Amino acid sequence: MTNARKTTLLLTLLVIAATTLRAQEGRRKESTQGKTQGPPRHSVRIDETASHLPKIELPEFIITGALRLNAPEVEKMSALSSAMVPIPSVPFLGLGEKGNLSPDERLMGVPPAPEVKREPSRGRTSVLYGRFGSPSILAIAGDRTGELRSSVKGFIDGSDGFDPATEYLRGGLHADITMPLRSSEGLLDRALFGAEASAQGWRYRLYGSTTPELLRIQRSGGIRLSLRSAEAAPFRYTVTGGWKTTSQSDSSSLHENVIDIALHLSQATAGIRLGGDFSYWVNPVVSRSLSSDRTTVSLLQVGGSAEMAGPMEIHGGAGVQIAQPNREGTLVVPRFQVSLSYGLTPEVTGFFLVKSGYETRTLAGLFEINPYLMNSADVHLRRVKYEVRSGLMFPVWGLIHGTVSIGTGEEDEFVEFADLDSDGVWELNYAGGVTVKKLQAEAAGNLTALDEIAASIHYTSVRDPATTNVVPYVPALQALMKWTHLLDEEISAEVHVEYRSSVPTDWLNRGFIAGWFVVGASAEYKVSSQTRLHARIENLFDTRYYRWNGYRERPLFLTLGFDWRW
Repeated sequence: MTNARKTTLLLTLLVIAATTLRAQEGRRKESTQGKTQGPPRHSVRIDETASHLPKIELPEFIITGALRLNAPEVEKMSALSSAMVPIPSVPFLGLGEKGNLSPDERLMGVPPAPEVKREPSRGRTSVLYGRFGSPSILAIAGDRTGELRSSVKGFIDGSDGFDPATEYLRGGLHADITMPLRSSEGLLDRALFGAEASAQGWRYRLYGSTTPELLRIQRSGGIRLSLRSAEAAPFRYTVTGGWKTTSQSDSSSLHENVIDIALHLSQATAGIRLGGDFSYWVNPVVSRSLSSDRTTVSLLQVGGSAEMAGPMEIHGGAGVQIAQPNREGTLVVPRFQVSLSYGLTPEVTGFFLVKSGYETRTLAGLFEINPYLMNSADVHLRRVKYEVRSGLMFPVWGLIHGTVSIGTGEEDEFVEFADLDSDGVWELNYAGGVTVKKLQAEAAGNLTALDEIAASIHYTSVRDPATTNVVPYVPALQALMKWTHLLDEEISAEVHVEYRSSVPTDWLNRGFIAGWFVVGASAEYKVSSQTRLHARIENLFDTRYYRWNGYRERPLFLTLGFDWRW
């Protein structure tokens, strides 16, 4: 691409951004001078048992044999859960997964990142799969020419292919700002930023975000430090620690200060790699709406893992989670998981996974939304679950690869309120997915993603004894499709469609099936080897928030951002 074309495209992006901001400001003034008063936000009927309402997911640890720590991120959760002060849900400890996928991502049938040859001076190519349900579920991260930018999550948690063996000094900045083009909530809907620097194996990251939601405005920020050994070393170590602060402006006025530290060690001997994990997490939470102003939750985890390479690869792990929620005795939570993969042919690989665990959480917060819970300061949730999954990874044709997985799981959930008992919820999940990737072979032997098509589907059926006479089984369906294409070495584009539907437990009273889907497109322009500009537009069709006048949300969002690295 010539310099003239680059300059023209950059100026066009800036003009579009300026025009959008000016048009938005005009609409804000017009709506302020005279607009029809709609129903108040608190007129939304809140059902504490409904999982289709928005909520904020608080930090979650995912610890594997390579120690992966999820960064704080804002997602949609139910109104009741948004008031929770949880013990983080740890799927399993000491897993030792191959590749750079979290356990939850592997369960969706997503294959590990392809083994990619690299030049020592150019960094590693890795494929980052986001949590299912996020609009941007796939992103390619790394430092090589022609790759897509990493997501904010990948930028923060360090899953962008950083290898201390080849990257001794670097840093960068990342920023995203999301503006609603068709909404009455104001100009700024979401802002994310991050900065990082690394030297001699150390990595320093600073991040922050501001996100308005249905019932709150959440602001969060923090700093994270990590020290990692070279990936090729027989003895590997990873030390991670950080501090995160979060405040919510709503009726609960929650304020959190989370401090955590984690350590992973592993040693390869005679084809077997043994590893150990340790982490400690403490979260003192202050809430003005509770009878007790402060609730402290601490979490200690230890675990071990084992990996055996060869035609049959076995990854196993076990651990224990020791939690001390407020006003409760020590809770011990054991977990284990075993996964097996076997090369059936040189092209086809099968895998089998079994996991089980027991977890508990302490919840506190916005119970004033339900008059039956006004005197409840704590809610104790205990959950026993297992999951079995199997699948195949196979070539479709040429350099196109696919994955199919099926599985089942059972979840027995018991919720105990301070002043109210519940019979619990029994849940059965079936999930399957297909991911197809078309790879282009370069002359140097490296692989880059030229086109990427992903599709996955998830079905959940929940039996709630409390609603047997209304909806004995509450189904939920999720589906996602995404296409990514590299136009040339400077420009990449993607299109994604996500659909999610669920039937609320009181659907007979509401008279409609709640659900939403997102249609979006994005593009990235590589200005130079250090700087990239990106833009994304998404339209959300939402029927979950029932308005008494029949209005349903259809917000349109525009996101502009940049990545700069030295």
